[in-house]
Amino acid sequence: MSLPQAGRAATMPGMTVTSRHVRVAGVEDARAIAEVHVASWLAAYRGIIDDDVLDGLSVDARAARWVENLTDPEADATTLL
Repeated sequence: MSLPQAGRAATMPGMTVTSRHVRVAGVEDARAIAEVHVASWLAAYRGIIDDDVLDGLSVDARAARWVENLTDPEADATTLL
């Protein structure tokens, strides 16, 4: 899907996007990012990656890592939401 020009809707089968809001992630987003991160791994990799690995994923641990990522003054990446 390519992004449309300003003021025009983007379309995909079954979806129309008429507006977008993108912002830089902050520390307050760390837990929500971690929840999506863990849930997506569980959904995508069950049956592919060993269950012990997936069962060991922790939202708390992942959130702590995201806090580190989002507050690292030397990070060479920006996380957008």
